[in-house]
Amino acid sequence: MWKKEGIEWRLEDFKSEMKAERMMLEARVNDKRRGFDLLDEKAKSMLAGKLRVGSKFDYEDWLTGYMLHGNDPTQYFDIPWFKAGINMFVATNDFQLTPLYGVSAISVLVPKGIKFIGGELGHSKLYFEEEYRMQGEFLYVPVYGDTYVRPKKEETKNEAPLTDREVMG
Repeated sequence: MWKKEGIEWRLEDFKSEMKAERMMLEARVNDKRRGFDLLDEKAKSMLAGKLRVGSKFDYEDWLTGYMLHGNDPTQYFDIPWFKAGINMFVATNDFQLTPLYGVSAISVLVPKGIKFIGGELGHSKLYFEEEYRMQGEFLYVPVYGDTYVRPKKEETKNEAPLTDREVMG
């Protein structure tokens, strides 16, 4: 039994919590629907033309900016991005949301200049490029086994690329 901040944790409790989280992730991975196919009709019509399906590279760009602003990731997963069952979108126009819960919840990367104009989030999360802030319940910033954080082009334009010798030390 462990104690942390006055709370007793038993190994069985931890295993049970991890099993539930793993089952949820596996359900998303095994569900062959992706992107807009996971949304109900109301959400599809509300978000049509306002979001596009995001990629690992979109998330890596956001994560890079987040870390360059002095923030740290909150979780590390030793699984590749595609196995995490992420339902990520990138906003392309100002948008609002309808509440989505459980495996229907989405994550939206919001570029500078795009506005979230309201609506309930449910379990969905918003990741803003403006000031690299987040909005929603259960906020976390994960790094996956194949996540690559790289300097943004505008921040490295005057630097020469590293040679193999510099990289290898």
